[in-house]
Amino acid sequence: MIADSAVELYAARLLVYSCAWKMENKVGGDLRMEVSMVKLFATEMVGRVVDRAIQVHGGMGVTKELPLERWYRESRIKRIGEGTSEIHRQVISRGILRGFYPYNPFEKVG
Repeated sequence: MIADSAVELYAARLLVYSCAWKMENKVGGDLRMEVSMVKLFATEMVGRVVDRAIQVHGGMGVTKELPLERWYRESRIKRIGEGTSEIHRQVISRGILRGFYPYNPFEKVG
């Protein structure tokens, strides 16, 4: 569970860095779809990671002695604010159906 959580945290961080780099360097044009991908993945990942942490800590995970129960509540709210996960899925799906995909493995970067 710890390894899975570390991998997901790392992946989310790289997605954020990639999108931020593109925004900063004005690369990639309209990044709304990519921002939706980042928000969807990161907010759902946080829920999974906090859930695993609660599982690892057993009964202590849901007490007020650890911050996990608060993090669980806060992570759930993040999936609603700035557009629900379902809305971000719609944005991503529409973009794909219109022929846009933010990652081209053959694209030269830099």
